[in-house]
Amino acid sequence: MRGRSFIFLGALVVLLKASCSKEGAEGQPCNQRTPVVEPFQSVIQPDSYLPAFPGSWWSYSDGRTITTSTDYELHAVLSSKWDPNHGLVGCCAERTLRLPVYDGYPLYRYTRMRYDATSVSDAVCAEVLLSESLGAEYFWGGSHYGRTKARTIAIDAQLIMASGATYSPCIVVKRVEGIAANYFDQTPRYTIEWFAKDIGLVRRVAHRPTNDSTVVDLVDYHIHH
Repeated sequence: MRGRSFIFLGALVVLLKASCSKEGAEGQPCNQRTPVVEPFQSVIQPDSYLPAFPGSWWSYSDGRTITTSTDYELHAVLSSKWDPNHGLVGCCAERTLRLPVYDGYPLYRYTRMRYDATSVSDAVCAEVLLSESLGAEYFWGGSHYGRTKARTIAIDAQLIMASGATYSPCIVVKRVEGIAANYFDQTPRYTIEWFAKDIGLVRRVAHRPTNDSTVVDLVDYHIHH
């Protein structure tokens, strides 16, 4: 089974490199790569506002439980080129590291490796879930996928639950999906997410045009250090 996994990984890397070559042939860099500071196959631990250490889990009020892998797994770190007309397009494998898997996706710090494509040249692959920088904006998807746009709208925030539980400090993220992402500040359809330090996602509020909102709160969790 392990042998098949390495064969699949190798094929994925070859596929991603092919995408880089196609974009490069047009005289455009395939992506703006993050600084290469980790040696090959290094273990990359998660950051504090999404502590997805292997063996951790989070249960929510809607009955869903998010889990992580039981150990760090070998994955390619992917990145994309930003195109102002089509979003994140093209896909490159920068290097191979040992990453935790959070909710089914490899996680590189606050970015999950979410490879999706209808063709090699139209691949998208790196979705930033949050940023610790106030006002930072991040995107995923292009014209074929229903673009997602998100922004960090608060840092060092405090969240008090109806149960009396208090989470602080928190990072608050506004996320808009689909065509509404083009009207980020005007649309009534958006999601607000709260990430607590050393805990992770503690609340998600989905706002809809009817002025209704759906609140999902953290009920229980375990961080396995």
